[in-house]
Amino acid sequence: MNFKFSPSENEFEYREYINYRVGSAVVNKIYMSCCVKLLGYILVFINVFKLFNKYKFASNITTAILLLFLGITVIVILICLLRKKIGMKKYKKQFVDIDTIYSFKMDECTICRENKHSYIEAPLKSITEIIKIHSGLIIKLRDIKEDIFIPSKSLPIEEKEFIHYIEDKNMELEVKEYKGVSNKKLFKLFLEVYGLLIVATILGLIL
Repeated sequence: MNFKFSPSENEFEYREYINYRVGSAVVNKIYMSCCVKLLGYILVFINVFKLFNKYKFASNITTAILLLFLGITVIVILICLLRKKIGMKKYKKQFVDIDTIYSFKMDECTICRENKHSYIEAPLKSITEIIKIHSGLIIKLRDIKEDIFIPSKSLPIEEKEFIHYIEDKNMELEVKEYKGVSNKKLFKLFLEVYGLLIVATILGLIL
């Protein structure tokens, strides 16, 4: 089974793939799950130390511990974001050359993807996931960080047949449908953030 596609001829499909990569990037997950909540945690922490300062510790000790905590927190977050940003720069190299042509070859045992910048060859049994987005399929491989994206209209057979073909060779394959960030997750995030802010405000008023 041989087929190919070019990002320049599949701009909408490739743009959706890039949006998936950006939306599912670890940097964004760190920001959504940690950094937004960080303000609330810091406010609660400050108010708790106000209580310690009032009843137990000297002012300079409280200030030193608070500054140490904030400094360590900022350093850890910056290191995490910097490491992930370097990783994202490597991913972005895949998206620079939109005029390249990706050539695919698949037989009963392996799948290959090749362009002038890279070459991937992997057994079908090493495919861990196929993620369905609106315009195509994203194939994830065991022990290979780089995904394989295939627009649906570039497949030589129907999308369902393509997936079934791989499923027949790989019984452990998982097929998922990507729907982006759900409203439930956003609602839960907002509740957590505002809950922390309310608790911090109440503590501040009491103390």
